Amino acid sequence: MVEGRQDTQANPALRATMKAVAWHALVPVALLALLVGVVPKFKEIFKSFGTPLPTLTMIVLDVSDFTRSWFIVPLLIVAASLTLDGLVYYRLRRTGNPIHYRLWSLLVGLIEAAALFALIDALSWPAGVLFTAK
Repeated sequence: MVEGRQDTQANPALRATMKAVAWHALVPVALLALLVGVVPKFKEIFKSFGTPLPTLTMIVLDVSDFTRSWFIVPLLIVAASLTLDGLVYYRLRRTGNPIHYRLWSLLVGLIEAAALFALIDALSWPAGVLFTAK
């Protein structure tokens, strides 16, 4: 145990990578929780409207059904993407140029923000609350 602790203390790039991947994991874990726990409740609410739903909303509801039925598949996808994220971040961190790994973190953050925004937007359309410009 002590040897592992000394390894991470001796390698600041590895410590920084673990912190970055932990931060990058927050949004995918939140998205999985929303897809499994919150979106099905919206599905019941939308059924009571009795009107056809927008395509994006139908896609989110279908993804939620898939996630609930085959939870291991999205979980493996998230795990694989976080592993890839960690490998890329670590490699960029070791180059020594801070702009590289900072841009990578920005790119990951923008992709995560877009996914979260799309989920929220898809669930808000049927309720009549639009976040997108007309």
